[in-house]
Amino acid sequence: MKSVAVRDYQIPALVEWFEQFTGIDCSKLEKDHPLHAHHAKYREWALQRFQRQPSEFDGMSGQVVELASFIKGVQLFQDQIVGRVKRDFIGDLSDKATCHGVFFEIKVLVNFYIVGYEHISYRDNEVQGKNPDIRFVTPELRRVYVECTGKRAKRERTTDDKLLMEDLLRSLKDKATEYKDLRVPLIYAVHVPEILNFEKDDFRSKLGEKLVRAFQDPCFSNVSYVAFSSYRVPVVEHVSVNGSPQFGTDLHRLSYKNSFAAPDYRLELKLGPP
Repeated sequence: MKSVAVRDYQIPALVEWFEQFTGIDCSKLEKDHPLHAHHAKYREWALQRFQRQPSEFDGMSGQVVELASFIKGVQLFQDQIVGRVKRDFIGDLSDKATCHGVFFEIKVLVNFYIVGYEHISYRDNEVQGKNPDIRFVTPELRRVYVECTGKRAKRERTTDDKLLMEDLLRSLKDKATEYKDLRVPLIYAVHVPEILNFEKDDFRSKLGEKLVRAFQDPCFSNVSYVAFSSYRVPVVEHVSVNGSPQFGTDLHRLSYKNSFAAPDYRLELKLGPP
């Protein structure tokens, strides 16, 4: 397992690096842009930082942690975010409609980095006319491609499991139809922005039953796994001797293996930290 921990005293340097790397002045974006909102919380925190006591760090805004974790991920893969990829990346970040999708891609990217997969590639992954978001190589030297998709916020999903399952399955079917002709093993990662309880036994079992039926459709024959994630507020997992907190920012995820995948696309993978 690799660590990508960010200490609180590193955050100002990360934010400064990010704005130089992207050329985006977060403070000048529209007020309802995700980067503007995160950056505003960061400025508020930075002004108060030196007046806080270690015990108060538990109340640090999740948006500050999210911003710092995201930038750390971008920094880790900066060598791949160049040329056309960088132009598209900055364009997607600057657009408030697609910014959340970039945040999710980086989270998934860092997730596979933490687990320890090698030769991870971001965005520049053209294969048979398609361009999945992420590629990595397994210890058995198999190339695996990951396609990410994010849902727009829908408050009803937090209380209506049926609606949530319908939305998740619809996203999967759309991706499977789009990528059905690719002759490579695929993982589909679907993210919803709400805070959801995926741990409910009845929800997990009912979604699993629906997926078993869906996976029998030939369009899923190249899909090894599907993974769902929801937003989780970062929590303090450790405070160092000098009072610096370390936040847990792992994805809250729920994954399923496709037992109906064609033999050439079946994999045994570790999708995330325990």
